[in-house]
Amino acid sequence: MIDLKKKQEVLLMHIREGRSQREIAQSTSVDRKTVRKYIKEYETKRCELEKLNSNMDSGELIQSIVEAPRYQVGKRVKRKLTKEMEQRIQEQIVENKEKVKKGLRKQLKKPIDIHEMLEMEGFDISYSTVLRVVRKLENKPKEAYIKAAYLPGDICEFDWGGSKSND
Repeated sequence: MIDLKKKQEVLLMHIREGRSQREIAQSTSVDRKTVRKYIKEYETKRCELEKLNSNMDSGELIQSIVEAPRYQVGKRVKRKLTKEMEQRIQEQIVENKEKVKKGLRKQLKKPIDIHEMLEMEGFDISYSTVLRVVRKLENKPKEAYIKAAYLPGDICEFDWGGSKSND
């Protein structure tokens, strides 16, 4: 990712020093296409301001120069996640819900287990993708805990957890 300082450096090298895009890219270690993008963006905004005002308020142009670069992160298409994979993950979540109803909490499949199962079935999918889909499909409400403070010897708590068999 390019930060604001690097973007300003690129533009100033182009405007003040008149350096070429290739020279700027080599000296700043920024891709040439990125350098071209920032220079083109600057020049189009400058042309728009010149068309709008003959006086040309340089404040807007300066604001666009000092504006931090923006990236479109959330609009990417999911390349590997298919409907079939999502359906298999949904089946595992439904199976987990049925196990909870039967009292088999210790036999639930965790996201890592679902990921391993999908890989064994021949799907090419990452663990982080499986985890993201599981979280989206489960849509669990967040749990809240109340921290309690007791005097020593007042109250005693035990965890009587266990597992039920299928017998």
